[in-house]
Amino acid sequence: MIAFKGDTLIRKAVKDRVKECKDAGKLKKFLEWDDVLKEGGIVGCMLGFYDPDAFESEIGLPNWLGHCADRIFNGLPQAQAVLFPDALIDAIKKDAEMDPMKGHFLLKVQQVLAANISSLSANLLAGLETLVASGFAKAPNSTVGDLCDGVGVAIYLSEYEKVLRQDNASREKIDLLLQNISITIDEPVPSIDSGDRLIQIGALARLKREDIFLQLRSALIDSALLLV
Repeated sequence: MIAFKGDTLIRKAVKDRVKECKDAGKLKKFLEWDDVLKEGGIVGCMLGFYDPDAFESEIGLPNWLGHCADRIFNGLPQAQAVLFPDALIDAIKKDAEMDPMKGHFLLKVQQVLAANISSLSANLLAGLETLVASGFAKAPNSTVGDLCDGVGVAIYLSEYEKVLRQDNASREKIDLLLQNISITIDEPVPSIDSGDRLIQIGALARLKREDIFLQLRSALIDSALLLV
């Protein structure tokens, strides 16, 4: 597959749509696409509608990349998320051969896992390695996006897991921590100086999760830069 179908005008149209969204403050996390307000996430702003599986037919980029970019975009801190679409587009030459990119990215994801191995329990690490191995074989394109979420969320959860082990936590505390996870994913990061231990650990876990998505963003962009 040739990036942007080898057409400068297609690449320019994608960049122009992203610029319009960003300049108008309409590039937003956790929003697929609002066709009335013309605002949404990375996929919506690149295409003008939300459908990661239309990446190949519409703009000449692989559909797995649409799913993966979508998940990474939503996992990044807001300040970095709005810069991600331009950085990704700029990294892909208009006539680059896209097929090797998935393999490049797989290797870099494995490097992200290796770099954070001390943060993961043996069970989480084994599960992620299985997901990495299978996610790029015969699985649907959406599984590649799930892989990005899986890496970020598993390391995020592992921060809680360490506290549970240290504190020999009760069932009630585990439930409370899981509730905290569900409500804090896109909330402002609370102060790590909070006197409340659960809030403090939640804040540290959030920061760790965002750091992992920053690493995944770099992995995706670096994979694109390797293309010729």
